[in-house]
Amino acid sequence: MTSSERKRAQRMRDRRMAIDAIGHEADAPLRALLDLLGRVEDSEPARHWHDGHGWLSASGMDS
Repeated sequence: MTSSERKRAQRMRDRRMAIDAIGHEADAPLRALLDLLGRVEDSEPARHWHDGHGWLSASGMDS
């Protein structure tokens, strides 16, 4: 298998995984957003950022 064939196969696998993860088109944007937010919340940089900026809240109502 050539390099370009491997890259194409990987793109196809990535595309299929994204379609499988997101599911039905009607709720795909919401599912994709929730998936991305879940990844961000779990990430080490996000935890470090929150430690330094804990005074910020999602709603803007916390003090």
